[in-house]
Amino acid sequence: SIFCILTVIIIFIVAKKIYSVRAAIFSALFFTICPCVVFQTHIMKPYIMATFFSMVCLYYSMMIIKFPSDVKNYILSGIFAGLTVGSMPTYAIIIIAPIIAHFIISKKISKNLLYVFLASSLTFFITNPYWIIKFSNVYWELKSTAGMYKGGGLDGFINFFLYQLPQTVSYSLLFVFLLGLLFSIRKIEKEGMLLVLVLTGIIPLLLFGWLLKNQGISMHNTRFLLPWISIMLILAGRSI
Repeated sequence: SIFCILTVIIIFIVAKKIYSVRAAIFSALFFTICPCVVFQTHIMKPYIMATFFSMVCLYYSMMIIKFPSDVKNYILSGIFAGLTVGSMPTYAIIIIAPIIAHFIISKKISKNLLYVFLASSLTFFITNPYWIIKFSNVYWELKSTAGMYKGGGLDGFINFFLYQLPQTVSYSLLFVFLLGLLFSIRKIEKEGMLLVLVLTGIIPLLLFGWLLKNQGISMHNTRFLLPWISIMLILAGRSI
C-alpha cells in the first residue's frame, strides 16, 4: 500500500523531529513489523490512509510548537484532521493534537483555533458531502454501530491493556513502548512537541480501551487504534 509507505516516511520525520535519526529509524521499523499494521495494510479499507493523514496532522501540530506565529501550521493541521475524519470518522479525536499544541504555547483561545476547526470542517464536508445529503442515514449507522460497543466494566478495560492490546501489537513492542514512554516523561515538561505526542497517543488509547472493553481479542478491532498505535511505536523508538 502506498499509504503504508507514506506513513512510514511521516513517522520517521516525526520521530526525527522529536528524538534523533536513530530513534526515527527504529520507530519506522517497528511500524513496518507491527502485526496489526501488517494485517490492516492487506485489507482494502481506508484505515492506513487515515492513519497517514492523522500522522501528518500530528506533524503540523508539532510545528505549531516550533513556529507559534505561523498560521499555516494551524490551517494544515486542520486540513489533515479533516482528511483523517473523512477517511475514518472514529479517528476524529486527532483534533486534540493542534488543540493541545495551541494551549502549550498560549493559555487563551485565539482565532488560530478557529482556523483549525474551519479548515477541518470544510475539508471533511467537501470530501464527504454524503454526511450532509443523507445525514439521517449517517446518524442511523453511527447509532447502530455504537450499540455494538456498549457494556463491560473496569475489568474489561483492564483486560484490554493486559490481553487485547499486547496480542495485536505484540508483547515485545508493547514493552519497548512502555520504556520509551518512561524515558519521554522525564523530559516532557521541557519539550512541548513531546507533550503533544504523548497526550495525542495516550488519551485516545485510553478512550478506545474503554470502548473496546467488551470485545474479544481480534485483529479487526485494531482498525480503531492505528493512529494511536503509530504514536506508541514512535515512543518505542526512543527506548532503543
